[in-house]
Amino acid sequence: MAQGTLHYGLDNQLTGYAGTALTGSYMSALIGSALNTSLGAFGLDLTQARTELPRGGSMQGQSVRLSYSKNLPNSGTNFSLLAYRYSTSGYLGLHDAISLQDHVNQGESVDSFARVRDRLDININQQLGDGAGQLYATGSSLQYWNRQGQTLNFAMGYSNQWRGNSYSFMAQRMRASSSGSRAGAGADNTFFSFSLSIPLGREGRRGTTINSYASHDKRSGAHYTSGISGVLDKDGDATYALSAAHDQRQGETSTNASLNYFLPEVSLSSSFSQGRDYRQQSLGASGGMVLHSGGLTFAQTLSETTGLVHAPDAKGARVGYADTRVDGSGYAVVSSLSPYQLNTVDIDPTGVADDVELLLSSRHVAPVAGAVVMLSYPTRRARAVLIDSQQPDGQQLPFAAVAVDAQDGAELGAVGQGSRLVLRTEQDQGTIRVEWGQEPDQQCLIDYQLPPRDTASATGYVVLQRPCRAMPAGSVEERP
Repeated sequence: MAQGTLHYGLDNQLTGYAGTALTGSYMSALIGSALNTSLGAFGLDLTQARTELPRGGSMQGQSVRLSYSKNLPNSGTNFSLLAYRYSTSGYLGLHDAISLQDHVNQGESVDSFARVRDRLDININQQLGDGAGQLYATGSSLQYWNRQGQTLNFAMGYSNQWRGNSYSFMAQRMRASSSGSRAGAGADNTFFSFSLSIPLGREGRRGTTINSYASHDKRSGAHYTSGISGVLDKDGDATYALSAAHDQRQGETSTNASLNYFLPEVSLSSSFSQGRDYRQQSLGASGGMVLHSGGLTFAQTLSETTGLVHAPDAKGARVGYADTRVDGSGYAVVSSLSPYQLNTVDIDPTGVADDVELLLSSRHVAPVAGAVVMLSYPTRRARAVLIDSQQPDGQQLPFAAVAVDAQDGAELGAVGQGSRLVLRTEQDQGTIRVEWGQEPDQQCLIDYQLPPRDTASATGYVVLQRPCRAMPAGSVEERP
């Protein structure tokens, strides 16, 4: 199976997108656009899909989707409304196509599978203030081509943290059947769930965590899951998870294990699960790409609102809180920016070459929904140099004397303790003028030539010993 979506910002308000989903027996193509306005964000797209049936024949159709979302930052409310209309009876989304194929393989007829015609979704998220948690509510209404009535689904949930422990509650009410059921096989169901996450030790998000989950509904009875997860290295690139689940009604226990490794360009995953009648292994890789004027930049994941960092020559710098690093072209992708809110994106220079200096390490941006925003961080390629020197008469250079470029007068550094100059220079060779006054005997010149840039230095500094020669007669300059 392969899925992909490409988003392209036409301007600050309009974004175009296209995508596809492919399996051996299913194919769909999507094209659409999203428009941001002061009233909210609107989206419109069209999907064409074709499904091959197991016993011969095929189904094909189109779906039109209209979407709307609005964020109210002052009240902490996020409101989104999604309306789907399937214009032909032959349209199936990827999930329904797979369900129908399984349905037919089990000996059922195509007509007994409920195919959605119209769907309306509404979602509201409300932040309750500092420390009070978050409340959300969702609702959906579905109507079908080959059955009477409709399916209604309502859910409410609450989540919060207490002393570092995360917990959440959810209640859901379903009336009639879902789209994957037989037509006319409607039934009501009520579902409750509770989850708890307890971090161990003081390592925060990079430590080991115990996770527990319990649920109950009228159809399936009680279900319990407990497990442990954590990281295997100090950078958090490798993660693991182990869990066991028990179904009370079926009397069945299953086990699961997973191992993931996150590279800057891709996420690798592996998993193993085993139950009473099955055993399953999987390997996976996922990632994203952003095409821009500077080339193609890969990312572990892409979200609706994304930032493209540009920091020339800053290869290896860590961006944000995730394990995202600037690539060899000076670019990195920052996912999960919050639209219509002020986001702070920091760069940690740890790992950058010794001769690269970040002139700016933090940027603030408030993007619109669906945008890909450019975040530029200027850099300077200048090597750190320590020069041990003395005045022409053998005395130490005065502490805090200024070191400037003898050619253009640009300030490079100053004299520290022990007659040692501490400076940064972009040139591999040149002349430095040391100044501690305006008289001829209060200035001197140091000629230098640095070793090749690929020369390793344990300290990150180039250390030289050079004499400071007297100024030529009549060459003393006054600094403003």
